[in-house]
Amino acid sequence: MQFAACPGGKLVYAVPAAGVYVESSTVATTTIPAFSAATHVFQPYQNAVSVVICTITETPGLTVSYNTDPCALAHAMVAGPVAGASPSPNAPTVLAATATSSTRINLTWAASGGSDPATSYLIQRCSGTNCTNFALIGTSTTLTYNDTGLTPSTSYSYQVQATDNGGNLSGFSNTASASTSSGMDTTPPTAPAGLAAAVASSTQINLGWTASSDNVGVTGYLVERCEGANCTGFAQIGTSTITTYNDIGLTAATSYNYRVRATDAAANLSAYSNTASASTTSGTVTPITVTPRIAALTLQQTQQFSTSAPGGTLLTWSVDGVAGGNATVGTVSNAGLYTPPASAGSHTVSAVNVSYTGSATVALTDLTGVTTYHNDNARTGQNLQEYALTPTRVSGGAFGKRWSCSVDGAVYAQPLYVANLSIGGGTHNVLFVATMNDSIYAFDADSPACVTYWQVSFINPAGGITTTSSATAGCPDFLGNYGILGTPVIDPNAMTIYLVTNTTEGGNVVQRLHALDLATGADRANSPVVIQATVPGTGDGVATVSFNALYENQRLGLTLAAGGVVIGWSSHCDGGPWYGWLMRYDETSLAQTAAFNATPNNSGGGGIWMGAGAPALDSSDDMFLSTGNGLFDDTGSTLPPLAPNNDFGESFLNLNPTTLALQDFYTPSQTAAWTAQDLDIASAGITVLPDGVGPSAHPNVLVGFDKQGHVWMIDRNNMSGFKPNADNTVQYLYLSGSCAGWCIFSSPAYWSGTVYGATNYGQLMAFQLSNGLLPNNGQSAVATSQSAEIYLPYPPTPVISASPAGGAIVWALDNNANGTDNNNTALGPAILRAYDATNLATTLYSSAALPADAGGNAVKFTLPVIANGHVYIGGAGGITVYGLAP
Repeated sequence: MQFAACPGGKLVYAVPAAGVYVESSTVATTTIPAFSAATHVFQPYQNAVSVVICTITETPGLTVSYNTDPCALAHAMVAGPVAGASPSPNAPTVLAATATSSTRINLTWAASGGSDPATSYLIQRCSGTNCTNFALIGTSTTLTYNDTGLTPSTSYSYQVQATDNGGNLSGFSNTASASTSSGMDTTPPTAPAGLAAAVASSTQINLGWTASSDNVGVTGYLVERCEGANCTGFAQIGTSTITTYNDIGLTAATSYNYRVRATDAAANLSAYSNTASASTTSGTVTPITVTPRIAALTLQQTQQFSTSAPGGTLLTWSVDGVAGGNATVGTVSNAGLYTPPASAGSHTVSAVNVSYTGSATVALTDLTGVTTYHNDNARTGQNLQEYALTPTRVSGGAFGKRWSCSVDGAVYAQPLYVANLSIGGGTHNVLFVATMNDSIYAFDADSPACVTYWQVSFINPAGGITTTSSATAGCPDFLGNYGILGTPVIDPNAMTIYLVTNTTEGGNVVQRLHALDLATGADRANSPVVIQATVPGTGDGVATVSFNALYENQRLGLTLAAGGVVIGWSSHCDGGPWYGWLMRYDETSLAQTAAFNATPNNSGGGGIWMGAGAPALDSSDDMFLSTGNGLFDDTGSTLPPLAPNNDFGESFLNLNPTTLALQDFYTPSQTAAWTAQDLDIASAGITVLPDGVGPSAHPNVLVGFDKQGHVWMIDRNNMSGFKPNADNTVQYLYLSGSCAGWCIFSSPAYWSGTVYGATNYGQLMAFQLSNGLLPNNGQSAVATSQSAEIYLPYPPTPVISASPAGGAIVWALDNNANGTDNNNTALGPAILRAYDATNLATTLYSSAALPADAGGNAVKFTLPVIANGHVYIGGAGGITVYGLAP
């Protein structure tokens, strides 16, 4: 194909198949392959020179024609590589301009593509509608550019070029335009809504309303008032930056009208709110009682308040000064029905008119339940969601015994509590109480009438199934029967409570694990299962050791961990062939998945007593427990231990909660001597302190007590094993007291950097950590504060209640009058005491102070449960409930 030369002696030609365009100024004619495309514009491959572009029309049959004679000419400055160099970047695309204020426009664009990557972008701008005089204003290495310092109410246009490392420029992007705003905010806020007026006194009316909105922002509210029932002469009386205003200095027995409007930074004013009216009370106002004076509620409960005002009296109800309340503080109807907001806290509900005024307090908790021993798996004993029971209220005379409920046996297991449970055709707070008569009850936790949603008994005397008499084991450690002894555990997600029963059937003692539906008490699928186990060991004189339900004391609280139920045992008065057992059952199938024997080669040792406590878990789900006197023979600290040197009496252990495999341990160098004197480490429980609370060298620690009155602090991450001539613990100290070797049968508690505990014949003590360590004089722990009261056997396991704001109380039960062995007195009432957690020398309450507050007869080891303004205590024949007077 022959082409004629373009004017100026330059010939444009192309090789379309390759997409390559070439310019020659010396060749008059050129032959290229034929192709049948339509019109094409051929771009010269040249750098920064004035060039000519010819528009050529090709037609089939190799006929060539021109749009003009001889060429259509166009001139441009072309940015690109010189002939033979690398190509230029592609032009940026999708350039967009957005005005964000009166002086600023923001640009964005899509990246320059192609084989030559862009390294930066050049931004050009011109001002005015349809402007063409673009000039460079800046560069950007990103895909955005913010153009500032512009003139208000002005149109601007932009285009962008890409450049590469060689300085080659792309073509221009599309042109994008935007106009800056005028620079003046003329949009007013929306009008405030829901204005309400609540009478506070004869000289004060409180206002509240719903916030306005604004395109820039509301800066405040202007409050206007007029006086008189139908007044219209409003005048501004004040301003507020929040959605409330308290109007003071008013005239008694006078009607006032109010309206509010919003303003912004540009002084734009909204329309007025609705008009709200209220009348101040007369100079003489009669106080009325709002009942209950303190209402302890969960977030799903409502409270109907009543007053002592004469019948038919019209009252204005408010919450925290807001008439009718709102979503933040809760709402109250004209009839006094209070509905909580979505968050916990305390609020004041008031009822007033011109003649009467009264108020009450609502304490809202978001506690979902107390579902395991000592409140949590770390066994700290903390309930930090208690808003009703504050030190002031508990010590102020309004706290005391509220009611009691009878059950069919002694309650040694800690009661458990679930809030907002769907049960009995409604939503209720429920208390679960297990007895030594092998029964469990589901009580309404708020009902003085002892409403019982269900009760299940696991015995059938007519069918030959009875509880097991304590005389059967030849031990006076408990009065009467062995039934449900270890504290059950609840999985609130599975709506299931797990417990272990002890029955005698045909002369044989049988222990079973039950899984019950929380709402009905019915056994779940696969429930119950008979507890039995066999492990290798020579303790029974043969090659294996088997679980013996008659001699094994299921005192330990049940634990949920890693999808399993963990159960532990010790003995009844060290009688019969017994061991310290731990077993794990799958939560759903109830299949036994693991069994651990603390001393498989030594019958009569390694009991997991822990003062009726439970294994403690840390944030990694490592499980910690202690064992009583018994054989220890892993003197080389071999892990995993190798039989026959796998006996771990008198030790602190770390077990895997899924496999029950021993992961770490600490055994004191005096283990053999202490075992010979029956000085169990496991007479008391363990508390895992929060991560990082320990000293800098050992930030993650546990604290445990023992029978001799020692307090141990042990590094959870490196328990140190056994050393015959050394004891590598973080701390090993004595607690004060006159207990003569039989000192502690309870668990420690923890709150806000302080460890709490008590000894036989000693005080309840607080030890505030300093640099992660217990205060001490070198050999003994030195209490930061201690109670005035002395505790006889058995000392209490403390429990702490507090809210996030503080107000912590330490609760303790004096259970000495339990009538059993080991220096306990004849059967009599348990004594509930409350102490200021920051100073145990301050006794806030004692149930022994008033005859009307006497609790039920005591049982050893049990501890109080604090939930939603109540204290629940198990006893020899029932439950005693303490709380605030209505």
